Amino acid sequence: MLSDFYPEKIGTDASEMCANSINPHTADSGTTSIVFDPLAVGELLAFVFASNFSLKTYSENRSCFSEKIGKSIAVENFELIDDPHMPNGLGSKPFDDEGVPTKKTHYIRNGIFEKTYSDLHNAYKEGATSTGNASRLGSPLGRSSDPVPMPAPHNLTVRGSTKRDDIIKDTKNGVLVSRLWYTYPVNPIRGDFSCTARSGIWIISDGQIKEPAKSVRIIHNLPRLLQQVSAVADNGRAVLPWASIPVTAPTIRCEGVTISPI
Repeated sequence: MLSDFYPEKIGTDASEMCANSINPHTADSGTTSIVFDPLAVGELLAFVFASNFSLKTYSENRSCFSEKIGKSIAVENFELIDDPHMPNGLGSKPFDDEGVPTKKTHYIRNGIFEKTYSDLHNAYKEGATSTGNASRLGSPLGRSSDPVPMPAPHNLTVRGSTKRDDIIKDTKNGVLVSRLWYTYPVNPIRGDFSCTARSGIWIISDGQIKEPAKSVRIIHNLPRLLQQVSAVADNGRAVLPWASIPVTAPTIRCEGVTISPI
């Protein structure tokens, strides 16, 4: 894993983000295209996406996708995968915390909601089979000493094939968001969520990154967001959101997202 760790790049990326964020402008309030970079997508995957694909949440009708297995919930080419055998994945493991073998699972394939994840307890309650997703999550990684595990994805992953630069060039007007903060489900049953972009924000105009922007708030809805994905990049990056599950996230562009300057 350390063979793919480049501390120089981390320093370069951080210094460039700071230098390119000097003298930010106020972004226009309204509906726009948003290009979410991997760290921002990681926040969404961990705090907005993940719980909706739990068998427990689904069976209790607390998922915004309850009763929608087998139905289209995203754009046609979108895929959401749990890949616990991914090389160098932060959450990769051969078996879960109940000793059940792990396996690669598609939650969304070609836009269709395909499967949920579960541990032994919740699978037994629903007359199903555990998918090997029992976890005693430590912080920031590792295992806790909690006697009762909880169901959770191991390496929640989105993959794409488009170059990030091409996504930006193809964006007529929009906002590039590199980080998100305070990402919370507001109404989990409907899929409403709120988050704040307060650093690493730039305005895109005619396919070019023009100028830094001040903080904005994003209030949106997960089912609508999945229908508004217009591009997924091939730059997947391992992300460990604060006090949450590890994910692998690429750059994603979504259309018709409302932002409000703070």
